[in-house]
Amino acid sequence: MTSKIRTLMVGGALGTTALVGLGGGAVAWAQTDGTTPPVTTPSQDQPTCHSQRLGEADEALAAKLGKTTDDVVAARQTAHDAVVAQLGEVERPESRPTTDEERAARKAQIETRRDLQTSSFAAALGISVEDLDAARLGVAEDRLTERVASGELTQEQADARLDALRNGRLPEGPGGFGRDRGR
Repeated sequence: MTSKIRTLMVGGALGTTALVGLGGGAVAWAQTDGTTPPVTTPSQDQPTCHSQRLGEADEALAAKLGKTTDDVVAARQTAHDAVVAQLGEVERPESRPTTDEERAARKAQIETRRDLQTSSFAAALGISVEDLDAARLGVAEDRLTERVASGELTQEQADARLDALRNGRLPEGPGGFGRDRGR
């Protein structure tokens, strides 16, 4: 297929999609009183997906450590405050590092923040970093066991993720935390 035909086909598909989307929006608008609905944002009563996952993780970690969820939340905030006091707020670069030196410097900054966060979090909980790491690994093992039981992951995928976590790497693949997550 020539590139001109391919371009026309893709353009036609995009145009059709846009028209259907606009038409659907017009139908939805026509079925209302003609006013634009207000933009809704999550309220205190309506947690975001991230805050919900963090809350679930805090509950699971608290259960592993024999602490209350409030203890874990307070310790996490204390650790965050300690990192900010020592290293300042996280500054997002405007662009990705382009040289090996810039990438190495950025990686070192991230590792420094992570290590300080972990040690401050463990200290605020009154436990060792090793105990915190073991509890976190236990939570990950439990979660992966649930995902295998639900059919979301195979046992081999779960084992690979646990191996990656035990060796200090980010798990990759579907549902992992690495680069190709969700692809």
